[in-house]
Amino acid sequence: MTRDPLPRILIVDDERMVRQMLDRILSGHYEVLTLSSPELVDNAFQTFQPDLIILDVRMPEEDGWHLCNRLRHDKRYDSIPIIFLSGMTDELSVREGFSNGGDYCLGKPFEAGELKQMIQTFIGRKHRHPDEAAC
Repeated sequence: MTRDPLPRILIVDDERMVRQMLDRILSGHYEVLTLSSPELVDNAFQTFQPDLIILDVRMPEEDGWHLCNRLRHDKRYDSIPIIFLSGMTDELSVREGFSNGGDYCLGKPFEAGELKQMIQTFIGRKHRHPDEAAC
């Protein structure tokens, strides 16, 4: 009997410590790819098709909101759940994330349990058979 492949998570954050921490928290339960820059995303998609994306908002080359908006306008990636991880958790920033296509905004610092629960919820929805009830 073959095991199902692990769900895949793409993390884009310019801070190495954050990438390492997320990798440590999620590896073993998910196949994780971490990228330091939004500029690397298009190349990564050639070999890594994520089930969920975690984006930092503030990055030097391209902010997470813009990257999310760009992904939402590409039919290949428009249905992948996106979680923003940001120190900007004021109402205006959260709304900006949602208006650009984000599914959830988690503030930094974050609780690992909350992040894991949100990931499990979004990936569960994506893989749920259409005939299955949500509750």
